[in-house]
Amino acid sequence: MEHITVKAGQSLLDIAVEHCGSMEALVSLAVANGIGVADELAAGQELAPVEVADRRNAELFANMRQKPATALTVEDIGEAEEAYGALEGIFDYTYDETYN
Repeated sequence: MEHITVKAGQSLLDIAVEHCGSMEALVSLAVANGIGVADELAAGQELAPVEVADRRNAELFANMRQKPATALTVEDIGEAEEAYGALEGIFDYTYDETYN
């Protein structure tokens, strides 16, 4: 198996779901890589893979163009706002425009 390269904003849980198909692989990934389940990961960091728990889910993520990245930081959000303008939540204007 190849090493897993962490993408910007990914947590270990994101990696477990994306590459192993299940959040149940979280602890196995942490142990295999000598890190804590809540440790912050760095973009480009390489992780040793573990056994795939749910091949169907892992294949689904492998075929997607977007990857889970739930560990966004305040800096990530600031950079996105600079690039795309103010980030709005779903209820900021979408709800008002749709239901008013």
